[in-house]
Amino acid sequence: MQVVLTPALQAYMRQKNRQAVVLEVAVANTSDIEVSELFCRLAKAEDIPYLVEKKRFRAVEVQGGTALLPNYRLHYDDVLTFDVKKTLWFHSPTVTGVRI
Repeated sequence: MQVVLTPALQAYMRQKNRQAVVLEVAVANTSDIEVSELFCRLAKAEDIPYLVEKKRFRAVEVQGGTALLPNYRLHYDDVLTFDVKKTLWFHSPTVTGVRI
């Protein structure tokens, strides 16, 4: 599996002074229907040891930063691409190449 951070995301990470992109799984099971969703966020350099040691994320060093992947069994494609989506004034990290 190859992990890629797009140049747009790398520029956004430098602008926000972040060194890692974190892929997380959010689960809501407070009703009869369980909902699982993938989401990305950016993390500072001082948060990386905590996420790796305590939360058991897998750190993948790539050009432009670090990608932290969860310890859940997910279905990864050959290329995992992290990008940034821009909507008016809002920016949000996105990921393609992974399924729950």
